[in-house]
Amino acid sequence: MKIERLDASTVAISGIDPLCLQLLQKIVPSAAPGDDRQARGRLFPSPSGGREPEFDHDWHDYVEPDLRRLFQGALDVVREDLAGLTQAARRKEAALRIPVTNLEAWIHALNQARLALAARHGFTERDMSARAPVEGDERALALFQVHFYGFLQECFLRELE
Repeated sequence: MKIERLDASTVAISGIDPLCLQLLQKIVPSAAPGDDRQARGRLFPSPSGGREPEFDHDWHDYVEPDLRRLFQGALDVVREDLAGLTQAARRKEAALRIPVTNLEAWIHALNQARLALAARHGFTERDMSARAPVEGDERALALFQVHFYGFLQECFLRELE
C-alpha cells in the first residue's frame, strides 16, 4: 500500500490489498457507537464524570448534539470518498483518491473509529503498546484495525503539514 500526494489537491492510496480494503470499508461502521454503552461513553463522556448531574444534563442537551453532527459529518465525507474505492475494487483497481480538503474529516473519522473500537474491546494502555498479534480472534483483528487507523491518521496529518 502506498500513500502519496498526487497534486496540490489530491492524496492517493494505491496498491490496497484485500485486508486493507476491508479495514478501510470498516471505518464508518466501526466509528458508529450504536447501542454499545462503552463506545457511546468514550465518544460522548460525561464532562464531570457524574459529579455534577445538572452540568452533565446541560452538556447532554446542548453540546452533545453538535458533537454528534460533527462526527456524523466526518463519517459522511469518508463514506462518500470510499464509494469510489468500492467501485474501483470491483474493477480490481484498489486505489483511492482523497481530496486534501477531506483529510481533516478522515482524521476525525479514524480517531472516532479508534476510540469506539478500543472501548468496545476494552483495550488497555498495555494492549495498545504491545506487539500487535499477527493472527488470532476478533479482538486481535480489532487491535490491528486500531493500529492501522492510527497509521493512516499519521500519514494524513503529515500531508496537512
